[in-house]
Parts: sequence; structure tokens; C-alpha cells
Amino acid sequence: MMKTELSRLIQGKTALTEEELAFILKCFKWVKVNKHEHLLEQGEVADQLFFIQKGCLRLYYNTEEFGIVTGFMAFEYTFLTSLVSFIAREPSTEFIEELSIRLKSA
Repeated sequence: MMKTELSRLIQGKTALTEEELAFILKCFKWVKVNKHEHLLEQGEVADQLFFIQKGCLRLYYNTEEFGIVTGFMAFEYTFLTSLVSFIAREPSTEFIEELSIRLKSA
């Protein structure tokens, strides 16, 4: 099911050969996460891009002035990571928390 939905999403955005699509799909694996479990902690380098099949992920950070601030919520059939950390390979200033039962990861 996850591979089917992910395939549809990718094929709807770009033209790939069957071989290219198969290569991309092999990079994804099932990850079962408990509700409120953190997939990324502040200070860790984001090395995964999460594809959400079911549920919701929350990206948030702490500030002295406002406390906990939710920066983004990602829902079914979307992707989420700490983008700056993922691209720059630097420690994240953000957390990623699972708010539901199941999700997928790359």
C-alpha cells in the first residue's frame, strides 16, 4: 500500500522510467512509531525524509520568548524532514514528533 501511494505521488510530479522509480522505492522502508515518539531530536542531524502514509507528524522548536512553537504539520501522503539540517548536514534546531499510529520513512 505505501509503495503504491508513494509511486502515485512521485509519478504525478515527474516522469521516471520504471527502473528509476523502482530504485527510488527501494530507498523507503517501513517504520512503526508510537504516538508522541520523536523521529528527530534537537541537535541531531536529519538523515531521513519521512513519507507519511497514515497519521500526522509535527515539526516544532523551542524559543525562550514563546516556548514550544509548532512550525509545520504534515499529513497523509506528504513528506517531512528538518530541511536545513537534512540539506546542510548540520544539527537540527527542530524536533519531529509522531502524533498518530503509523508512518513511513526514507
